[in-house]
Amino acid sequence: MIERRPIHRDHLRDLFALKVAEDQQRFVAPNEITLAQQAYESGAFGLGTRSSA
Repeated sequence: MIERRPIHRDHLRDLFALKVAEDQQRFVAPNEITLAQQAYESGAFGLGTRSSA
């Protein structure tokens, strides 16, 4: 089962370590950039997904 959970400070290092495959990098921004932008966007909030399997 996949859950959505709020992103907390203690999860940041794990989130920064996540990378997409090299051939997909042109489609998405690095997590560090996305999380930094979210902090300054009005009404934005971060959710992470987690698999309990």
